[in-house]
Amino acid sequence: MYGLKKFHFALRIPREELMRVYTGSAQHLVVRCEEGVTLQLDASHLRSFTTLSGIYGRFELVVNAENRFVSLKQIG
Repeated sequence: MYGLKKFHFALRIPREELMRVYTGSAQHLVVRCEEGVTLQLDASHLRSFTTLSGIYGRFELVVNAENRFVSLKQIG
């Protein structure tokens, strides 16, 4: 689709740190992308990737031309 941008980043968030997200004290994550861009991501987009250990992996974030969330998928 026209105007979509993709960003790639890795996350290693242990369970203890992730609990701050679920208790409401952290609603956003700031990630440094492989493309050199720093992004703020709504933590709710990561819930489907959560395991008992936390969140670990490499991700691809897709945003539209207005930098609004389109999709997030785990790629590694």
